[in-house]
Amino acid sequence: MPRLREAILSTSDATRDQALVVNIAKRGRDVLDDPSVADDAVMGNWSPYRGRSAGTMDFDPDRIAVVIGYFRGQMVAIFEVTPDDNGHTWNWCPDHRIRFNGVPSQRFAAQVGSDAPVNWRQGEAWPVKTIPLDDLIKGDALVSETASGRRTVLGDVVITATADGGVTVTIPPGSTLTVRATA
Repeated sequence: MPRLREAILSTSDATRDQALVVNIAKRGRDVLDDPSVADDAVMGNWSPYRGRSAGTMDFDPDRIAVVIGYFRGQMVAIFEVTPDDNGHTWNWCPDHRIRFNGVPSQRFAAQVGSDAPVNWRQGEAWPVKTIPLDDLIKGDALVSETASGRRTVLGDVVITATADGGVTVTIPPGSTLTVRATA
C-alpha cells in the first residue's frame, strides 16, 4: 500500500471514502488573493440534496473525508474534514444546507494549485460533485485528461503534461525532486 494511502486510511474513518469538490466560482478570486478566507468559501453552506429536493440526497455528508475548493479548473484549497468539540464533522445551516468542520489539509497540500480531478462545463449550475477519495490518494498512475493537459497523481505528487511538451511536477514541502534528461 502506498505510504500516503496507508497514512490516510489509518487515520480516517473507513466510512469516509469520498471527497467533495465544491465550485467556488463566486469566491474563487477572493481565495486566491487571500487564502485566509478559504475556510469560509470552501467548507460552508452546501446543499446535500439534489436540486430543490429536501428528500433526495446527492451525497452523504458522513462519507466526506476531504472538501476541495474548485476554481477555474484548479484545486485552490483542500480541507480535511475533522470533528468539532461535540464530535460533529458537519452541522446543519439554514435552508437545509450543511457546513463541514475541518482544517487545511497537509496531506494534500502539494495538490493545491494543480488541476482539479473534475471540471464544470459552462452553464452547469450544480456547485458540488463527489469523487472517490482514492482518486486523490492513488499510488497507481491513473492518467486523466484535463483542460491543462494529461494529469496523474502518484502518492502525494501531481504530474501534469501539456500538449506543447511542458511538464509540471508538484511535490509536498520538504520533498526533493531529481530530473534526469535522457540522451
